[in-house]
Amino acid sequence: GLGTPSLGAVRTLVLVPIKAFTAAKARLGDALDAQARADLARELAATILAAQCTDARVNLADVPGARVVRADVRRWHPGPADVVVADPSRHGLGAPVVQRISATGAGTVVLVSCDPGALGRDAGDLVRSGYALAAIRLVDMFPHTPHVEVVTTWQLLAS
Repeated sequence: GLGTPSLGAVRTLVLVPIKAFTAAKARLGDALDAQARADLARELAATILAAQCTDARVNLADVPGARVVRADVRRWHPGPADVVVADPSRHGLGAPVVQRISATGAGTVVLVSCDPGALGRDAGDLVRSGYALAAIRLVDMFPHTPHVEVVTTWQLLAS
């Protein structure tokens, strides 16, 4: 079937947390000029990513073969993986990142999307890369706002 593998069976879990820079920049507001905001956002993003990686390492410590790689997704050289979890910025993954994810050979891709247009574009790229939608779930992480996250699970079709 199209079931998601249990974590005990996962050879490698790749986390692609590329939303951090946008989130850090959004928190800064208009208190600083544009260059100062960008510089501070890079520092905040680095801190957020470091914390995310540390949390992921702790949370995955009991998963045999799991590894957490901290890298800019645009410079990431993918290796074999069973599962890729991607939580991109509002702009989505884009075709080049979907190609990198596909290059892992991951049987399962979990995509967290906060923009319907980006999800549509990424869905098309995933389908063209040989994946089929297996599950979709709406997550209301920000109650009383119009913002929802859409978590989709994609399975690689047998070739």
